[in-house]
Amino acid sequence: MPPSTFHTHCVYTIREKRKLDEEYTAGSDGLFQEKQPWRAALASLEATRTSGAIFPVVFADASHIRGIIYWAHIEDITIQGRASTIRYSNLNRFATPQPRRLLIVDTTGQSLSNSDIRPYRICRTPRFLSKAVPRSGAPELPDVDLSISATENRVALRTHLRRERDLGLVAAKKRYSKSLACEVCGFDYAAVYGDLGAGFCEVHHRSPLSSTDEVVETCLKDLAIVCASCHRMLHRSSTTISVEGLRTILKNKKT
Repeated sequence: MPPSTFHTHCVYTIREKRKLDEEYTAGSDGLFQEKQPWRAALASLEATRTSGAIFPVVFADASHIRGIIYWAHIEDITIQGRASTIRYSNLNRFATPQPRRLLIVDTTGQSLSNSDIRPYRICRTPRFLSKAVPRSGAPELPDVDLSISATENRVALRTHLRRERDLGLVAAKKRYSKSLACEVCGFDYAAVYGDLGAGFCEVHHRSPLSSTDEVVETCLKDLAIVCASCHRMLHRSSTTISVEGLRTILKNKKT
């Protein structure tokens, strides 16, 4: 990734390595909260939206054991009172943890301490980030201690927050669509897999629910029929990409 695609500054923060490993392996976007307003970061993020640059965040291991272990693209920062909610995508893992001292704090011009565990610092984008290569294909598995074991298959009650989606609306989209072929690439599960693929497809929200904290009213026209591969590609871009936009990318690739 050329250095010019990054903003001149980045955010340094800390998170538990276990949580980052889980998100990386799942290939999912991340969301976390900090108990302070990230106003300077929000201003930089808004600047990148006009310039087309990527505003990166680098994560150090909160346990002190390792240095900077992951980086990602900041997608959104929401400030409410004294707290901030940060959403990011394209989580990437450094092959070798990078020392914190390689980061220069913007306000002081001094190197970050290798023992710094403050959850929010605006730093100058380091050279090692500009040289980092984003992963492609299946995510690399994090280091695993093969001696680790655990008791499994116990029944447990887990409580968590999730964005509510109406499965009835998804079913209606499938039922009233003339075809379940992907609206991007045309792949039809029934045509390829026969009875096994009959009635199968994925349904994509044209406007991601994660783009707002408000409760929204969704109509059938707000949904799109897609295959699993195109669905992942729609969510993989560092910026929101439309069904029509992905279709154009695929068309240009073929020609």
